[in-house]
Amino acid sequence: MVRPARRIKPDADAAKAFDALYDRVYRHGFSALKPLSHRTSTEATAASDDRRGVVAASLLAADAGHLGDAADAVLHAGADWLHVDIFDGSKASNGALSSMGPQTVKALRRRLPDAYLDVHVGCRDPSAVVETLLADGCSSGLTFQFESCASLDAAKALAGEIRQGGCDVGICLAPETPISAITSLLDAGLVDMVDVLAVAPGRGGQSFDGAAALPKLRALREKYPGLRLQVDGGIDATTAPG
Repeated sequence: MVRPARRIKPDADAAKAFDALYDRVYRHGFSALKPLSHRTSTEATAASDDRRGVVAASLLAADAGHLGDAADAVLHAGADWLHVDIFDGSKASNGALSSMGPQTVKALRRRLPDAYLDVHVGCRDPSAVVETLLADGCSSGLTFQFESCASLDAAKALAGEIRQGGCDVGICLAPETPISAITSLLDAGLVDMVDVLAVAPGRGGQSFDGAAALPKLRALREKYPGLRLQVDGGIDATTAPG
């Protein structure tokens, strides 16, 4: 027989305070952590049900002389990805020329080995640039400007090359290009992400064109619920509050 050494009288006020704290923390914490738990989320096995937004901070407007510091700063501020625009001044980039190229991606990878480098290729010959980027093995995702491809078959071949190279495949649509232009690529499962431009390609600092982007995004989400969608251009605290 075990004899109790002492008896503890319950503290009703302390218990009430604990219950209130537990309820507040659990209620908010559970909703945030639910998608991460296979045991508590019935949607955990369905990737299309994960609607968490990803912030891909563009380095296009960063000081080229301190690009590494800018990358560190945005990641420290909470960005999930780094968006690297490679523009060669051709029609594909609306005549814009960026200061970034494959060597930039290599330098960023050396500095940030674990960062997701989301590389957007807006060049006259995207295949040649993609080939160099794949050979370097530093990109996480490669997105090419659809309008720069000579044909639909060329776009399909490039998507296949990117996937075979081990990168996520992205395809970018200019405001004037309808989603019907890439339906065959999407239906074939060749694309992981569609980058919907809300501005003209190539130049930073433009205003968000919701009329051009939002109908495409709605149509893509409805038809391809598991497809990753990226909204590119004019994103700020006003257009993407929260």
